Amino acid sequence: MEGNGGATSAPQKKRSRIYPPAPTGKKKAGIGKPFAAAKRIVKKISDDPRAAFFLRPVDELNDGAPNYSAIVTKPMDLSSIITYIEYAAYATLEEVVEDVEQVWENCRLYNRNAAWGTLGRVVFIWADLLQQEFEEEWKKEPLVPKPASMMARGGGNWLAERRQIQKLAATLTAAEAHAFLCLVEAGSPDACAARKLGNCATRCEVDVLQLSNTTANACLSFLQKQARPMPTSHVPILAWPREEGDDLTYDESRFT
Repeated sequence: MEGNGGATSAPQKKRSRIYPPAPTGKKKAGIGKPFAAAKRIVKKISDDPRAAFFLRPVDELNDGAPNYSAIVTKPMDLSSIITYIEYAAYATLEEVVEDVEQVWENCRLYNRNAAWGTLGRVVFIWADLLQQEFEEEWKKEPLVPKPASMMARGGGNWLAERRQIQKLAATLTAAEAHAFLCLVEAGSPDACAARKLGNCATRCEVDVLQLSNTTANACLSFLQKQARPMPTSHVPILAWPREEGDDLTYDESRFT
């Protein structure tokens, strides 16, 4: 393209940083004590060294995050949340919590794939630890409401909840395992995968890392009602695969 006295403009670089929507309006001088308290909490989490991966919008090129925009459809980061608070973009404090949780969920969604290597798994765990830290700080602050979902999680240990699902599921009978699988398929169908094993047998895997919070809570409620001591005389119907470590397996051949 010609312009500026005939000089050819340099081609624009592809925008690789994935931004959430920009806030509208102007920065507010006074945002009220509850939102100021929320900002302090988010800022404190941001100061944690482990939060370095969550401070800014992800850059697909410079951060080594290929296809991030194709996998994560609702980008969010801690600095953007602070900006939203400063611009009074949130109608309620619950919306602040939802966006902070979105940061952790995006991390899990993108990094649950083992193909991203050790760093992806480390970041995955850091998201869980930072979620715990955020929820502990939020619960201690008297000026902010306590969302029911946050209180129901207790300490908010996301990975611990998934591990508890694994542990309790290993004690299920065949009929209970079938009911559990139906519950997962109804709430988080993407977490289920069926594989043919031969001899007309099918193994159904449940990837606990892909369970939504709602489905995970429902699964825990169901499993706790069926809880019994870990069996020692037989191989449990649901168990962690020895190689992958992230799936529960359910062997339908036991019904035949």
